[in-house]
Amino acid sequence: IMPLPPQVQQPLNEVLNALYHLETSAGGGMRRAYSAIFRDLPDRHDYPDYYLVIKEPRCLNGILVSRCA
Repeated sequence: IMPLPPQVQQPLNEVLNALYHLETSAGGGMRRAYSAIFRDLPDRHDYPDYYLVIKEPRCLNGILVSRCA
């Protein structure tokens, strides 16, 4: 994989970080991350159809790890 130029990578990192940490109220003063369900891939055993429909699944944690590699 070819790395992105720094002038592209820096704004991309900022957007990914903002999306990862974006929160909203979940009632009763609780906070909930919008990205929570996208941070990890669903379990293959619990959601086998997901992997039939989504041929190359991605998750935020996988993206964040791969960009640091």
